[in-house]
Amino acid sequence: MKRESAVITVYLSLVFVLLISFTGVLLESASVQTAKNIAKTQTNLALESVFAEYDPDLQEKYHLFAVDGGRGGSEDPEETMLSRLQFYRADVQDAVLGKVQYLSDDDGMPFYEQVLVYMSQKSAVTGIAGLAEKAGIIKGFEQEEAGKLDVQEELISGFAGELAQTEAVGGAVEMFSYFAGIIGHSALEMVMPQGIHVSDASTQADETVSQRTRLTGYGTFSQKYDIPPLSGGLFDTYLLEVMGKATDEQKDTGLSYEIEYILAGKPTDRENLEDVIGRLLMVRTASNLRFLKESAAKQAEITETAAFLATVLLIPEGEPALQEAITFIWAYAEAMMDVKALLSGKKVPLTKDETSWTLSLGGLMSYERSHAEGWESKETEDGWTYAEYLRMLLALGKREDKCMRALDLIEINLSEGREHAFKADHAICRAQIDSSCALPRSIRYSFTTAFGYR
Repeated sequence: MKRESAVITVYLSLVFVLLISFTGVLLESASVQTAKNIAKTQTNLALESVFAEYDPDLQEKYHLFAVDGGRGGSEDPEETMLSRLQFYRADVQDAVLGKVQYLSDDDGMPFYEQVLVYMSQKSAVTGIAGLAEKAGIIKGFEQEEAGKLDVQEELISGFAGELAQTEAVGGAVEMFSYFAGIIGHSALEMVMPQGIHVSDASTQADETVSQRTRLTGYGTFSQKYDIPPLSGGLFDTYLLEVMGKATDEQKDTGLSYEIEYILAGKPTDRENLEDVIGRLLMVRTASNLRFLKESAAKQAEITETAAFLATVLLIPEGEPALQEAITFIWAYAEAMMDVKALLSGKKVPLTKDETSWTLSLGGLMSYERSHAEGWESKETEDGWTYAEYLRMLLALGKREDKCMRALDLIEINLSEGREHAFKADHAICRAQIDSSCALPRSIRYSFTTAFGYR
């Protein structure tokens, strides 16, 4: 009996030792795992707290989320991020930014994605389904007139010189001379409505995010936004909502003509407006030419006038060229009236008919410069506003150009009144922190935490 009892005692002792050892292992493992969870949770909470410090002006004015990594004048957004993590009691002694994404990365793709999410939530898809087709028409008109202006200017100048050698034929001499001088050149002063002055605002082009050498993020994030259908139209709608244009009341912004800047990318309001007006004149001239060539009544007037001028000039063989010159001048003069009407807040149809056409050939041939200053297309119920023409021009632009130029404007406007400039290439919208911390028993724990605005 004593021998059997001793065997049982030894057996139970061994089992008890094993149980105690196993329990100790479990407790130690739980302790280590708890320490890991605490470290990761603490860093994760700190990271979320940092991203909760998004720039309020950026969100309020442009509906975008990003942390200003250049706060306090810092030129190192990564250091700013780590210092803010430490402020929120994260163990960042051995932490580094494993991945980071700035608002201007990939030619503004993070900015573009955030805009699409915002616009999709607004259900702004309605009404943009037909934009691609309309933009295609605009592009066709632009291509139709590309390269023709110099030829037309030379042709019209030639006839102006010949007419000047004869007795004046009504206002034909002045008309040909005047349009020979402005076709292909800036017509800004001629199309600006009375009482509206061109803004003289400008910006330093080489300091903008689209032109300067900028910081870029690194690392690939798995979080990707789904690009919705008609994304280009959504983005253009956003630009027209948050950016100003020439027909708006001037706001307290760096450039007054912001949409025009996005389209042209020039450093001054004047240059941008000149560029856009030049494109609109090309579009309207091409559209007007098409109408004139398809209108039997207008063609009859042009033929009769060209025959008369050819007789006066004693060049009957020049009648076809005169017809072409008169047709172009008529279309261009109507286009100038169209653009002036747009800048006055009126609507102008993309393609005209007999009822929407304004300028008579008799009025054109009896041209007087003082009278022409008051020219403006008639009001129509159907047609496009200046903003709608700009929308079509935006639809033809490259996504990269539109994004980066819009970020230029955001930088300029948000920097106004701040001690330190806002920079889009310092604005952090996603980040991954690679951390390493010491645990009990000389254990080293490495982990990652990430956050990105959705």
